[in-house]
Amino acid sequence: MQSEFRVLIVEDSDVIAQLINIMTADALITERVSSLAAGLARACDESKPPVDAVVLDLNLPNGAGISTIKRFRAKANVPVVVFTGEAIDKDEALQAGAASVLYKPAGAEDIYKNVVEAIARKQSGDLAAPLVKAIVESKDLCDVKRPGSDKTKKGAT
Repeated sequence: MQSEFRVLIVEDSDVIAQLINIMTADALITERVSSLAAGLARACDESKPPVDAVVLDLNLPNGAGISTIKRFRAKANVPVVVFTGEAIDKDEALQAGAASVLYKPAGAEDIYKNVVEAIARKQSGDLAAPLVKAIVESKDLCDVKRPGSDKTKKGAT
C-alpha cells in the first residue's frame, strides 16, 4: 500500500535512481532529479505538491560531500536522508543537517524506514519519533510496545 509521502530522489546515476524507485514504489510517491540545482529548485517549487523528504546522493553534478547537505538544508525546509557510496563521517553529516545517513547499497526497507522516521520527526518536532520507530520496526502493527513502557498498546498504528 502506497503512503501519501512524496519523496524527492536527488541522484545522478540512472541505475541507482531506478532501483530506489522500484524498491519503494509500493510505499512512497517518488520524483527524481539528477543534480543538486534541480533538487533545490524542485524542493522549493511552490507550484508543485510539496516534498515530504529528500533522498540525497552526495556526489552530484554541482555539489559533492558534506557541503551538499548544508546547501540543501539552507534553501529547503525538508528532511534529508543521505544515500551515498562515499566514505563520509556520519556524525558530521548529521551535524550538517542530515536526518539520517545510509550507505550504498541499502535495501528498500532501510530507505523506507529512514524516510518515514525523518518525516515523523519533522512533523512532530521529534516528540513522536520513538513511537514511530517502534511501529515501523514492529512485525505486528497491532501489538506495539511503547518506548520506555512495559505496557503494550493494542491497535497502535
